Amino acid sequence: MSVTPGAGFVTPMAGLLIGFTGGAACYYVVAILKSCMGYDDTLDAFGVHGVGGTVGAVLNNVLGALLTCALAASATFIILKIVDAVIGLRVAEADERIGLDLTQHGEEAYVLDG
Repeated sequence: MSVTPGAGFVTPMAGLLIGFTGGAACYYVVAILKSCMGYDDTLDAFGVHGVGGTVGAVLNNVLGALLTCALAASATFIILKIVDAVIGLRVAEADERIGLDLTQHGEEAYVLDG
């Protein structure tokens, strides 16, 4: 995953080092950091693709990685502000208490027969 951004621009040995470094970083985030911080990352998408891609981008082109992060952060901020102004970012507190599966999707995720 990490060597993909620069696979055509690095030597085989550099590709191995980038891949090893990216793999180690992904493992750390998925196996250690996620449990320490307690965040929810279904399928470890951030831990593998986000971290692995970022490590690869930084090891191949630091300036490009920084510009990409700045663009993504700026665009995300603008989009969140627009969404917040139009429909809001949170559901009603009552909907959270009842459960979002039922209030937002009309389905029960867990049917608990007591």
